[in-house]
Amino acid sequence: MEKEPSQNEERTPVDKQSYQELIGSLLHLSTFSRPDISCNVNMLSQFNQDPRKQHWNLALSVLKYLKGTINSKILYSRTGKPISAYSDSNWAEDINDRKSQSGIVFVMAGGPIDWESRKQSIITTSSAEAEYVTLTSAAKKAKYFKLLLVELGILSEEQPIEFIH
Repeated sequence: MEKEPSQNEERTPVDKQSYQELIGSLLHLSTFSRPDISCNVNMLSQFNQDPRKQHWNLALSVLKYLKGTINSKILYSRTGKPISAYSDSNWAEDINDRKSQSGIVFVMAGGPIDWESRKQSIITTSSAEAEYVTLTSAAKKAKYFKLLLVELGILSEEQPIEFIH
């Protein structure tokens, strides 16, 4: 039977270069094709300068998740639905600096066309304030997408971008 690692074992430093290479590869995936791992990879990337065994193990669990979902794909098809913007945040998730995490996904033609997961730049004092910060960022992006898609002739000026929270 495998023993549980002690707290000291979990805090053991790991090879910095190997950790950074793994996180860099995961960041590439999360940026270009796997929005489902964005939040986790974003949080793990904070430890690039001083990675510990617990961070390495968490990064390996992301790899395990990817292996289990290797056949997952983003499929686009005509749905006739408006562009949808989904947003969410957590409040003061990071115990080190008490900053919140924002997540935004824009969906068009049945698949994501843009996504982001990032730590908020300010310390919010409530979950409502954290949500407002995320919604503000989503509204800015929605304005940009609307202007771009109208100019490309994909949307008309009257077509809305639906916000789902």
